[in-house]
Amino acid sequence: MTDEDKKEQLVGLLERRVFQPVLSITPDDFDAPNDREMLEDLQDNLRAERQRFREEYGSPEEVREAFHDDVSSEEGQELERESHMLGLPFLTDVEQEFDDLCEKLGIAGW
Repeated sequence: MTDEDKKEQLVGLLERRVFQPVLSITPDDFDAPNDREMLEDLQDNLRAERQRFREEYGSPEEVREAFHDDVSSEEGQELERESHMLGLPFLTDVEQEFDDLCEKLGIAGW
């Protein structure tokens, strides 16, 4: 399996379990204006993050490192809090699954 295949599997997991579920929600799904605004901010952040994972990180190791940096950053923790307030998944919800996939694919690190 090539590095590109490994990267695609990692990004694909995030796509299926976090990005798509959050990005498929519409603000109209929420009654409170604050929740709508929080969703829009969260979606903007996740769109940018999705693009970074797809375009800026060239190796599976870079994807793994960026994932863990995002999970542990202050901004990531704030986004996690907001996501959970809205009842939506976030990166931390798939952390173990992501790490297990890294191990299965032989991606060194963590």
